[in-house]
Amino acid sequence: MTRKYKKAPSYTSAPLAERFAACVDLDGPTPKHRPELGRCHIWLAGFTGAGYGAVLTDEGKQMGAHVVAFLLKHGRCPIPQALHHCDNRACVNGDHIFEGTRDDNMRDAAAKGRMNRGEKNGGGGKLTETIVRAIFLSSDRGDEAAARYGISGAMVSLIRSRKKWGHVTVGLERP
Repeated sequence: MTRKYKKAPSYTSAPLAERFAACVDLDGPTPKHRPELGRCHIWLAGFTGAGYGAVLTDEGKQMGAHVVAFLLKHGRCPIPQALHHCDNRACVNGDHIFEGTRDDNMRDAAAKGRMNRGEKNGGGGKLTETIVRAIFLSSDRGDEAAARYGISGAMVSLIRSRKKWGHVTVGLERP
């Protein structure tokens, strides 16, 4: 896609909403997985290294363009963060952006098949979801579980604290 840059109003002379609107292409793609959303509005100005649009606020603070889109639509910043229904990081259509937690974002990504984690990532890792469940549910000490499955005690701790393999949930109800 060719980006059509527009000349944005001067940083100091125009309100945020006007500067923002000057940097948006309203004729973006319609998400194939959610056509009912309508077209994405594509950010045309600066981007972060992660591919999200970047905006300077009136105070000179950098914010994600999708966060500013939510702010302009709802009159407040999203708490805790802004997420995309359309899965398009460059999209700033306020109707495509909703607020949620990091966990909400991970569940949304997994439901849409965008997460290749654990055994599904094509790597040659030692762990599978079945083994992770066994580690989580076992009464073995961390070093015993680590030796049994050929992993580090630190990894056992990370699994049990849900900091690693946190997407594995089915069957993890402890007795």
